[in-house]
Amino acid sequence: MNWSLRLARPKASETLDSPRIAVVPQGDLISSYKGARWSDPAPVLWRNRLLDAFARDGRVPLLSTDDSNLQADFEVGGELQAFQSEYHGEAIEVVIRLDARLVSDSQRIVATRRFEVRQPLNDKQLPAVVAGFGKAADVLAAQVLQWTVEQGQRHYAAVAPKNQ
Repeated sequence: MNWSLRLARPKASETLDSPRIAVVPQGDLISSYKGARWSDPAPVLWRNRLLDAFARDGRVPLLSTDDSNLQADFEVGGELQAFQSEYHGEAIEVVIRLDARLVSDSQRIVATRRFEVRQPLNDKQLPAVVAGFGKAADVLAAQVLQWTVEQGQRHYAAVAPKNQ
């Protein structure tokens, strides 16, 4: 790919934009696991996980994040709508939902899509929950990566004569 990509921290609610590990024990009530914290707020964790996926994939080698003020052909970001574990009776699952947005360097929205991954868990203990977040984030990162490459390439090819 001849185009560059900046990965932005997605917007998130105050509850999700924190290092607390979110849980929905019942209904719509969101809480957090007592005494457990992520190393960074969920949007930063997600952005870094996605950056790692792109770096390992290698199809888009020109990468940056919103921490640096570098010009890029596209930016992928959006809104992190869910980054939590949820109980449904005795069952528990990790839910990550992202409303992704791919934006061109002219600030035009190129594409949008809602992604959601639900990772069922066999164990309710915190280490299993954290591992479930890792699995769910990897699945979501692969989906967002593929979508970004397809949409970015389609848009870049359409405007390539202008970029020459």
